[in-house]
Amino acid sequence: MDIEQKKIEVKEDIARGPSNVIFARITICDEVQLADLMKVQFTPFLRGAANTSHSNSDPLPTVCENLAKQRALLHGASVSGIMKFNFAPGTAYTSTGTLTMPKLEDGTQGNKTTLPFIVLHDFTDEGGQITLSTTSNANTTITDDDGVSTKYFTDFSKYFMTRSRANGELVSVDENTSPYATPTTAEPFIPANTINGTTYRGTAVEPTANSDVRYDYSLVANSEPVAGGHIGGGYDLAEDHYTGNTYVWMEMSNVVGTFSASEELLDFANNTCTIKSSANTTTVFLELFDTDGTFVSGELLTDRATNAAVFSTDVGSNTEVNITLTGSTFDTGGNTNITLGYPTSTTIALDSNTVSRTGTTVTVETAKDHGILSGERIVLKGADAEYDEFNGTFEVGDTTANTLTFTTANTGSVTPTGDFTLVTGVVFGRTSNASGAVRARTVNATANIVFQSSNLDVGFAIGNTVTGTTSGGTGSIDSRNKKGDWYLSRDKQVKVFNSGTGTWTIDAAANTGEFWNKNFEPVRISNIIPASGSGTSAVAAKMVLTKALATSGDATGGYDGTATTKLPGTYLAYPLKTWEDQTHNSVVTLEAYDNFANIIIAPEGLEIDYDTWKPLGAGNSGTDLNQDGSVDTAAHNPEECTILNKTEFQSKLGPYNTAISSPADDVFRSSNPDLKSTAIKVGTSGAVYTTVNANPFFPATGGSHKPIANTSDGITGTQPGGLDANSIYAGAYSEYTKGAVDPGSTGSPLDYRFFIQNDQKWIYASPSGVAHSTPNATDIKNQMFSGTATATSIAAVASKTAITGGSGTSTVTSGIGPNVAGNCPTNGASPASKSTFTVGSLTISGVAYASIMRKKVEACVVTGGSCSDGSDKTESACVSPLTWTNTYGFDPSAVNVEFVCAYNRVQQWLTAAGANVSVGSVSNMQANMAVLYQLLLNLTSAAYGKNYTDPVQRTEAGSYSEICRSDASFKQETEDCKKAIDDLITAHAAMKTAISGHNFASGAFSNNTGTNGKTYVQCITGSTAGSDGVKSAEAEIGTYKDGIKNRITEITNRIGCLNGKNPAVGGNTSMQVAVGSAGAGFTGYAFNGGAGYANTVYSNANFLAGKKIKLFGKILAAISDVDTVYDQIKSKRSEYYEYNQ
Repeated sequence: MDIEQKKIEVKEDIARGPSNVIFARITICDEVQLADLMKVQFTPFLRGAANTSHSNSDPLPTVCENLAKQRALLHGASVSGIMKFNFAPGTAYTSTGTLTMPKLEDGTQGNKTTLPFIVLHDFTDEGGQITLSTTSNANTTITDDDGVSTKYFTDFSKYFMTRSRANGELVSVDENTSPYATPTTAEPFIPANTINGTTYRGTAVEPTANSDVRYDYSLVANSEPVAGGHIGGGYDLAEDHYTGNTYVWMEMSNVVGTFSASEELLDFANNTCTIKSSANTTTVFLELFDTDGTFVSGELLTDRATNAAVFSTDVGSNTEVNITLTGSTFDTGGNTNITLGYPTSTTIALDSNTVSRTGTTVTVETAKDHGILSGERIVLKGADAEYDEFNGTFEVGDTTANTLTFTTANTGSVTPTGDFTLVTGVVFGRTSNASGAVRARTVNATANIVFQSSNLDVGFAIGNTVTGTTSGGTGSIDSRNKKGDWYLSRDKQVKVFNSGTGTWTIDAAANTGEFWNKNFEPVRISNIIPASGSGTSAVAAKMVLTKALATSGDATGGYDGTATTKLPGTYLAYPLKTWEDQTHNSVVTLEAYDNFANIIIAPEGLEIDYDTWKPLGAGNSGTDLNQDGSVDTAAHNPEECTILNKTEFQSKLGPYNTAISSPADDVFRSSNPDLKSTAIKVGTSGAVYTTVNANPFFPATGGSHKPIANTSDGITGTQPGGLDANSIYAGAYSEYTKGAVDPGSTGSPLDYRFFIQNDQKWIYASPSGVAHSTPNATDIKNQMFSGTATATSIAAVASKTAITGGSGTSTVTSGIGPNVAGNCPTNGASPASKSTFTVGSLTISGVAYASIMRKKVEACVVTGGSCSDGSDKTESACVSPLTWTNTYGFDPSAVNVEFVCAYNRVQQWLTAAGANVSVGSVSNMQANMAVLYQLLLNLTSAAYGKNYTDPVQRTEAGSYSEICRSDASFKQETEDCKKAIDDLITAHAAMKTAISGHNFASGAFSNNTGTNGKTYVQCITGSTAGSDGVKSAEAEIGTYKDGIKNRITEITNRIGCLNGKNPAVGGNTSMQVAVGSAGAGFTGYAFNGGAGYANTVYSNANFLAGKKIKLFGKILAAISDVDTVYDQIKSKRSEYYEYNQ
């Protein structure tokens, strides 16, 4: 091979590149179409609302996430750190991009099936494209390879598409040629016509027996002229059912009497038969002579008194005619008697010189009275040759007893000579005006008899005289013929196609055999929407069928209930068939039901750019090429080889367009076949294994991504619940490398290098605290959230551990004070202690509080004294005879102590150090109370808090008895607990103001005022509910403390557990659904055929991203394949460049 040959070969390889791009894009379209259909069926909980009948439209992953966040709040864990996978909003799964794909139900077109398409013909070897038109009778001319031009309709209404009656699908010729090799003579479009089960064509022969049956079939319009009918396309199948009717037909004459139907007829040999029908007829036979003109059948013959219809005429000679008159038409002045009228004519001999003319009037004289009336016709004959004008038929004018006149065309006075005779009684036709004289008049009585008998060949021979046994009528047989007629017993009966069994209601006796419509159905086209736009705005032409091939309510569009109707395949061919013979210029160019051209299912982007793009770049000579295979002219880049370039086409792929570069979520990310998780260490400290979860559903697991029971290759599987290696990962894994370094530690080696906790992610566990990509000295893959701080704090609030003074149970709200002045004179006479009530700071059990109700009692005590000598001697030095005198005063060492009361009880329980607290804030609040109150605030404000309603909560929740277990109970109890604390804060603030401002010197303090219908004490303790229905803070907090446990477990039961992991720390174990041990599958409430919501979320994700079907993976791989073709074009161009130097 020389260089030029090699260059040609390489150029041809490059030229094939665009076709390879189209083929790869066809694969993309097929996979996208399949994925979009299967997403609808198998991933409803990712696509849309978990419960379409609920006001909460969250998809199931969002439901799980919100419930898990609620549980994390109750745990006191980080809400933002809950363990989960990232799921995009449902629109990422409902979106099909902007590719125009076939739709079984297109909402924009009245829920009819629509198809993106082009039309290709093969009338030439090269083929070509045809544009269907919406214009009536639009047509085009195609010239074949032999130069013969043929005209065809392009009006879409002339054609139909073919659908399988079994599965309801359009039939592609690429997959099944059967409907396009038919109809034929052997397998017609509709059932063949049959006689006694044998096909006949043309005119049906007469039946030979009464048992003969005949079936004729035709198309009739249905009441839905476009889409209806059992045939389809607006047609029904009509059946005409005939039965044989054989008989003998006899003509009889000399009939006397009237035969009647159903009577018995007897011949001379006593043979009998039954008359089926009879027609008695009477005629009058006239022999005419001296005729003039031509009589016509059907006209009235008259003698001016009687009229009757001419049944037939028989010309004997120029002047003789035999006429048969129909007896039933006789009318003589209203009398129908056939004996009246048409008497035989009379011939009168005239004397010489009895005929004369004066002017135009001819006068005829008779020897006797002639009896002729004015207006009658007479025949005058016998004139000599020179007077021939006097021979003929004339209409009489004036008459006397023995004269009559008539006129002639000629004029002049003359007496013609000749041997004249006058004929009277001339009749004439009222239409033809022909006339003639009656030579003879004969009345004939006849009958036509049809009879049936057991043997039509026996008896009743010609010439035989027969008798009606009932009527007594008699007649002579003139002719006898055995005949048969078809009796129509069912006229245009519509035959029903049973869409349940796939059978037609056609009589078995018809024995129709195979016919096209037995297995296939014609489908009309409703409309054609032309292609529009360009680039990213390009929209393919769309064909709208007249019906939906299948519906969301009936996915089995055919009679086979096990077959789901599939959409037409991308770039498959679906031939159009013509409804009728196509006749152009008196030539049939396409016979009825023949194939025309192929509908090709063609979304956008499946057309090569033949006009602009060239294999070797601008000029197609190779001068545009660079050594690396690139081109200087961007319009000839590999990505530009199609009408829609790479960017334009991929922009129509919706979420798949960015699934590789910027995936919508972990499902799309994990479906990328090129994205691999690896155990590659990057760096020497901290989180050095950053790519172990690069593919979230297929993390690096050291070969353990297989069933737990699988121990092959010395590696035990870590995939729980019977899941296999093709399913997305749901287990826990830690990578162990003994003596690993960087990072490492001599004293405590970090041999556990990284950790995978997918099991906890699937069940939305509260954060485990494991840094998955950071090495650790211990195996912490099974570590779960175990915090109890919040539960401890709430328990402390419920048990009032913060109240360390004596007011822990006090309900005292009155009798506080007043101050007592006391009595303590210096001589100590009549002493009385002094009592002082104040609100101020006080340290109780080591905690310094402000605004505590205090009481100080100062006793009258010895505070000093003096010696009688007036010296400053001490008492011990003041000895006799000196005397010591005590001096008294209130005890200066007396201190404030807590006054046991309800106010101090709340002050210690509610506040951190006695400062003011307010509704809606934890500022200055006692630490444990602040934990509880902040939880209540969070549950009130967060979207996933108390108001969140689980749209798929079990119906059993309506009868739960446990506090906080159901959504409604949790909401109510949360509101009640917060309201109880709010009431306490409000009541206490008022109490604090009142007691702090009270003048204890003026009297005792008494105040039990609360809020919302509760006293101050009732706001603290007891089961009395206020006007808001809320009990005391102690009661509501005590209830809520236990309710939280119920709620944690309820949420866990709903979402589920996996691999023996139970995220319900701090829950009510008595309510817990069985968790299972390590290696167990999903457990939880039964839901959607699984256990727990997480089970369904996993199943939906596994369907899309798992390796069994590779639903998304195949799409992304196909997109990558297109890029590979582009690279191949560039590589081949680089090769061409070298050969071209």
